[in-house]
Amino acid sequence: MKKIIAISMALLLLAGCSAAPATPADPATQNNNNAAADTSKIKTGLGVITTIKNSTDATDEKDGTVQVDTTMAAVSVDEKGVIVSVTLDVAQTKVPFDKAGTIKADKTAEVPTKKDLGDKYGMKVASKIGKDWHEQAKAFEDWCVGKTLDQVMGLSVVQRDESHPAVPNDPALTSSVTITVDAYQQAISEAIKNAK
Repeated sequence: MKKIIAISMALLLLAGCSAAPATPADPATQNNNNAAADTSKIKTGLGVITTIKNSTDATDEKDGTVQVDTTMAAVSVDEKGVIVSVTLDVAQTKVPFDKAGTIKADKTAEVPTKKDLGDKYGMKVASKIGKDWHEQAKAFEDWCVGKTLDQVMGLSVVQRDESHPAVPNDPALTSSVTITVDAYQQAISEAIKNAK
């Protein structure tokens, strides 16, 4: 999450740092000033979607778990609404508790995001394409660049199972993304709506 916030702030600073161009001395300077002027048209936003749908109740036989899934997207778009950059991450916070309601987790522990975990997230072993979460998220981020929100939201998806209701069915993604992308689409939509 710290990385998402840092990246968002850096993008906002870059988008806001434009000075009036000086009179160019030569064509090379003119090109550099035009590039700087173009970046002033970039808007960046942050979208955050939080759910607790994967939480479970405690029973006499088994502890319960509160699971807070926070999906984050930092998105930059140009003046036409075309995505020029997107960064996704998920903080998946699991807090076990017993039937009496006693929390059975270290309340002071830092909770790394899926990107923070990298290969330690451990999805590669179960993945049919041999890619961990961060690799699949990067492939989806790359696919989004150059597209509008309508194109991202209109991505062809299939429901693989109850836990994967929106797996990409686009030939450009089927060999690189087998995770469900509905929460990422929602976060991207929210980020674009918040872009300034």
